[in-house]
Amino acid sequence: MHKKAGAIGRKYSATIKVFGSSYSPGETAVVYAQVLDEAGEPANAATVTLDIFKSDGTKFLDSAVMDYISDSSGIYKYQFTAPADAARMLVDVKVTNPTAYGSEEVSVTAWALDTQTTRVEIDKIQHSGVDEYDPERESLEAIREAIDKIAVKLAKGFSV
Repeated sequence: MHKKAGAIGRKYSATIKVFGSSYSPGETAVVYAQVLDEAGEPANAATVTLDIFKSDGTKFLDSAVMDYISDSSGIYKYQFTAPADAARMLVDVKVTNPTAYGSEEVSVTAWALDTQTTRVEIDKIQHSGVDEYDPERESLEAIREAIDKIAVKLAKGFSV
């Protein structure tokens, strides 16, 4: 009988990592989940569903089936339209075969569109074909990094 190195006497449990983000009202939102089996290997044939709850406890989505991304390492995806009202939402993911549970917060905010639009405009300016050193381009990169940091803080509910 052959055992994996380090596996002697160790009991594995299935794991799941859930990834969400910040979205504008009406935007297409995407939630990803990576599922690993008891041995830490990708679970490519699991049944993965999710529920989404608004911050007031009401259910926004119920038992939606996540789709496996072909040729991935146990990664599943679900797309939905963000609600019209701003909200902090909890994504609750359930997996069978193997059994695992995970959750992640998703934010729907009006400012998410503003920060995304600003990022796109900065990208356009940065990639306008200028190859030599440009102090203005360096400043734009600093502004983009600041916007990203502020967006993360706001999504987590922190003040800036």
